[in-house]
Amino acid sequence: MTTLAEIEQAVEALSPEDREELFRFLSRRVRPEATTTQRATVVRDGVDVLLAAAPDSPPMTPEQVRSLLDNWP
Repeated sequence: MTTLAEIEQAVEALSPEDREELFRFLSRRVRPEATTTQRATVVRDGVDVLLAAAPDSPPMTPEQVRSLLDNWP
């Protein structure tokens, strides 16, 4: 691929997950200072325990969520 049109066409063929990963990659390359991605954290809200994540947090697998909850005090 050598033209922007070819790249755009290839991006359209990607799955939504791959597009998101490409977006993160390009963001890190274009603006490294603006890509401090926050991981999700476990917080207590009254009696509830919640998993709080910023909109730009990377996706988590069920195993990662389970690990966070298992290691939470």
